[in-house]
Amino acid sequence: SGVVVDPRNTPLAGADVIISGTTIGTTTNARGEFDLRAPADTATLQVRRLGYTTSSLALSTRSMDTTRTRVTLREANQAPGAVVVASEAAPVRQ
Repeated sequence: SGVVVDPRNTPLAGADVIISGTTIGTTTNARGEFDLRAPADTATLQVRRLGYTTSSLALSTRSMDTTRTRVTLREANQAPGAVVVASEAAPVRQ
């Protein structure tokens, strides 16, 4: 389990937390918290959120079970005036 925050220690909701090389992942809740169970002795977590740089963290499953992992994401460097566009597709019924 753990929490994802920004450099100001503000929790980041909606960050994706994925165990590299697997299809195991989750999304942080409104308090930036997540809970995952790794299938092996060691795991690399990839944490990403729109507008922030991706972070990779190598952890042992023992440390994941006994301690709360804290991940700080840094804001992505964007050119002045840059616009980030997010889109979600929905099926269209005819």
